[in-house]
Amino acid sequence: YHPSRNPGFFLYESLAGLLSVIGGPALTNAFSLAAALAAAWALLDICAHFRIRNAGLLAVCLLVNPYVATAATTTMDYMPATACCLLATSMLLRGKIRWAGFLAGLAIGFRITSVLIIGAGGFCWAIRGARRRAIFEVTAICGAVAFLLYLPPFFSEGLHMFHGNANLFVENNGQVKVST
Repeated sequence: YHPSRNPGFFLYESLAGLLSVIGGPALTNAFSLAAALAAAWALLDICAHFRIRNAGLLAVCLLVNPYVATAATTTMDYMPATACCLLATSMLLRGKIRWAGFLAGLAIGFRITSVLIIGAGGFCWAIRGARRRAIFEVTAICGAVAFLLYLPPFFSEGLHMFHGNANLFVENNGQVKVST
């Protein structure tokens, strides 16, 4: 495995590659659209849990947002990551702790920056009085899934997987260099 960009997105790149072989761009774009629809469903489920009125309007607003509409109709990793974040939240609210952890780990596997959303959501859940055992279980499953999904880029690139596309690195004398 050689990542298309650092830190590597093994889960998405493998899945998109497989879908591309099977059905070309139409199938990879259909996957993004399915992820957007899953995100909208999860948002509706979250709204139902909190008894939010006009949830359907919120779901429509999500889908017609220009960023979401673009990501939902192109082969990009944003929608699967967003869908997994929202689905993890939905599962957490339903008390399906293991599924929540698994989906949160997938979200991070699809896009590493999802850790910010997952972390913030987990913090909010914890301060609302979640049981320690449940917090540990979600965190352990999420961490294990994400860890496993980033092993291929690590084996391929080592710690260079964290250097980004601009090839930012620190020399032995402590100076930061950027090469493009």
